[in-house]
Amino acid sequence: MQHRQLYIFRRKRYKSRLAKENSEVTVSLDYKKGLDRYFGLPELGEKHGIFKKSGNRLELPNGSKVYTKVMLKEPDKYIVPYLEQLEEAAQKEFSYGGEG
Repeated sequence: MQHRQLYIFRRKRYKSRLAKENSEVTVSLDYKKGLDRYFGLPELGEKHGIFKKSGNRLELPNGSKVYTKVMLKEPDKYIVPYLEQLEEAAQKEFSYGGEG
């Protein structure tokens, strides 16, 4: 039986000219697939009001409810339609001032 090598790293930026100081980001690394580009986006969307918590699922703007694990397994269906809103939320969360 092979074990899946999946690691979750939490990184904190202490000093930067480009990003907010003391901002923290969590990334997922799978040694077979590489970095998961969608990891953390459901939580970011919930924090900024794009998705709403409904029990142990997230409610999407279209009214459907889905588990976070399912969102990460099928990002084209559940995350990609909201990438523009998530990008704006990431700019507010991690960058200084306007775009950049």
